Amino acid sequence: MTTKQDFTADEWRLVTGAPWAVGLAVILAEDQGRRRATKKELDALAAAPVQVAATFAGNALVQAALPDIVSHAAAEQVKAHSREKGAVEQEIYTATLDRCRRLAALLHDKAPYGEADGYKRFVVAIGDAVAGAFADAEFLGIGGGTVSARERKLLSAVADALGIDAE
Repeated sequence: MTTKQDFTADEWRLVTGAPWAVGLAVILAEDQGRRRATKKELDALAAAPVQVAATFAGNALVQAALPDIVSHAAAEQVKAHSREKGAVEQEIYTATLDRCRRLAALLHDKAPYGEADGYKRFVVAIGDAVAGAFADAEFLGIGGGTVSARERKLLSAVADALGIDAE
């Protein structure tokens, strides 16, 4: 069973910051200046960790990280992440995917396979929850879906960076 004590402070920030980084990247993937969409996605990002963690109730790592994920300290990482490298969209995506690769390597070294795999799926599920928070309208409100092509592409890249199959 993996706990917070198994990680250094910097490693723990990586573990607890990854869900926020992925959620923010998903928001940026489709933020076209639509305040309503962004607000709904931010609200979804705020609620997603607790909601998604219920699906991973048997995963000790998810449950150990959850209090810190929902804390103000983790939320501060969103602000720091959004300022990385000038906060341009592609750099945010690159930084997010790099964080996911570092997280995958860290979990490979520090957590049993089942917990590590579950935590990676938890991170992707938070991105899915954010992506599904606002329906996209491709043309005059027709043909849109809840998850856009850009969001799907980003979430697939996140899953690849974490070393899991996107479901």
